[in-house]
Amino acid sequence: MWVKKWRDKYPERQALARKRAYHNRKLKAFNIIGEAKCNRCGCDELDFLEFNHINGGGCIEHRNVKNRPMMDRILTGKRDIEDLEILCRVCNALDFLQRKNNNQSKRYDIKWK
Repeated sequence: MWVKKWRDKYPERQALARKRAYHNRKLKAFNIIGEAKCNRCGCDELDFLEFNHINGGGCIEHRNVKNRPMMDRILTGKRDIEDLEILCRVCNALDFLQRKNNNQSKRYDIKWK
């Protein structure tokens, strides 16, 4: 009962606590796979990092597993990690393009400052 009252009284604190918990779970899942940075370009900005299916199939998995975030399935051991890697959003998009059209994707290169 007091938790609901606190949440209603301090919605901004509640939102911050949820974001912090989300980032902590995401960081723990990344650390299980390897390191919390992009395997290709080295980006280490947590908000940009994503799980990438090395052989594709991420959309199919996402459709089949309803309302269970990838990081939670990794943390509970319900998801194997052998076919996963960590990429930033840009490298993940380029990986998708390489699988769809390898010749076009060779026109792009990523350089972080």
